[in-house]
Amino acid sequence: MLALALGCCLVGLAGAAQFTARTDLVEIYVSVTDASGRPLDGLAREAFHVRDNGIDRSIAAFATGSLPLSMAVVVDRSFSMRGARLAGARAGALALLEALRTGDRVEVLAMGSDVETVAAPDASREAAREAVRALTPWGTSPLVDAIRAAAKAIHGRPGRRAIVLFTDGEDRDDETTRRDALDAVRRSDALVYAVAVGSREPTLLEEFAGASGGRVIRARDDRAAVEASATIAADLQHQYLLGVAPAEGPAGWHVLSVTVEVPRAMVRARQGYLVEARPAGASLERPAASKSQGVLR
Repeated sequence: MLALALGCCLVGLAGAAQFTARTDLVEIYVSVTDASGRPLDGLAREAFHVRDNGIDRSIAAFATGSLPLSMAVVVDRSFSMRGARLAGARAGALALLEALRTGDRVEVLAMGSDVETVAAPDASREAAREAVRALTPWGTSPLVDAIRAAAKAIHGRPGRRAIVLFTDGEDRDDETTRRDALDAVRRSDALVYAVAVGSREPTLLEEFAGASGGRVIRARDDRAAVEASATIAADLQHQYLLGVAPAEGPAGWHVLSVTVEVPRAMVRARQGYLVEARPAGASLERPAASKSQGVLR
């Protein structure tokens, strides 16, 4: 068992090194689960297929195993979260902090009438938990502002980047547009996850999560929020990293599709990437691809 575990880590580290050396690759983080939602580990590169605007693309780099994680956790503390909703959000956030590995970096943000950092990435895990426990209802619900702030907070951090929101999904009094927030998510190369507490249909959350390759989980009480956090933690700890060269040709949006050769497997990955336009007079080398996570229509 020890040899197997070491082998998995070495595969992951070797794959990650390839990505470090190939900055021109489009990175695609992929979650694969069985019909019951359990992560499927141990798949080989050959099991994955990537299509770019409907055209099959070769996988130039592949990594699995233990990959570094930088996370921004956003807890909605607005007045709409009073009572059971905030209790559920706090319980879920605490459970997620408990599930993270020692080397994972996490920043905690609180959303009220503004968005503030209540635990910096260099804070101890216990300090982060205390900051979550201390949150009380306050302010309105600038949810789009919070998503943008979280994306900016983890922009440029090493390894995988993820945003996890605990919120009822109410969105009011934003200074940021949805498109600007999505652009920040794309630039941060972040997966967006959300635990939606309460009865509101989390339409906005579904848009961001679906575009980024993350997911939204509904939670009606404390116990469900804790279970949702465990699901998200498992999802983040069992991912594959694929690298494909950006397509040659004109600039524009490229739709990505990832499939695996496993019956009834569920696959989640980013929806596409953007090939940037070349400035006038630039060389005819392959255009750079942004590490975009999707687009809101």
